[in-house]
Amino acid sequence: LEYNLAVPFQPQAPYANWDLPYQEACEEASLIMAARFFSGRGLTVEEMDVSIKKLVDWQKKRFGYYEDTTPAEVVIMAKEYFNLSARLDYDVSVSNIKKLVSQNKLVLAPAAGKILPNPYFKNNGPLYHMLIIRGYTQDKFITNDPGTKRGKEFVYKYDDLLNAIHAWP
Repeated sequence: LEYNLAVPFQPQAPYANWDLPYQEACEEASLIMAARFFSGRGLTVEEMDVSIKKLVDWQKKRFGYYEDTTPAEVVIMAKEYFNLSARLDYDVSVSNIKKLVSQNKLVLAPAAGKILPNPYFKNNGPLYHMLIIRGYTQDKFITNDPGTKRGKEFVYKYDDLLNAIHAWP
């Protein structure tokens, strides 16, 4: 059985500029893609660029910073900025993630980027990363990984992704 939600994709560096704020924008990019999915709208390069900058400004006012936002702060952004329903779920298992996705819910997963086996990451990946789990196959999760321009429907084996999922203190 395979399941794959039609989540629009753009990388966190929409114009391949990895300077700030883009190198720190995986949470923002993941939320923007999720919001576009739930509103039924696509996402252009320009829209991703403008949306990241606006969300970074909002976070600076709301939290005092935008770098490495915690999963709890991502929930706050989802609710307050995007008016989405969101919650923290500590059941990090294949069965729970598959259940949520099959209910048309997106899973935004915080991960240790250096552990993720993504050959497109520069410098072996970011220390802290966030991506969307949008679907699954028999043995892999289908993700939108904003950390690379090749991140649309990027697949990770179940164990590889579960081993990398971390909530950072």
